[in-house]
Amino acid sequence: MRQRATHAQVGLNIQQRRQNVSGAFALAPDAKARLLACQRVVIIDDVSTTGATLEACAAPLYTAGCIGGLGAGSSPSRHFDT
Repeated sequence: MRQRATHAQVGLNIQQRRQNVSGAFALAPDAKARLLACQRVVIIDDVSTTGATLEACAAPLYTAGCIGGLGAGSSPSRHFDT
């Protein structure tokens, strides 16, 4: 669950992106953290450029005892002249 608003990540470097989303996500207050223990979780992000948002979302899950996870997101396309 999002704890606070964050700025758009477009144009930020990796350090700025990590700082922007640091602490922005937490488990919902009514979530049963013990149910996450020994569970694997999938986190999906619509666009994952540096992975900063996926890392910020994963942090409270691991703190609650989640033992593993998979983060998935699409990366911006890069076009190269051939």
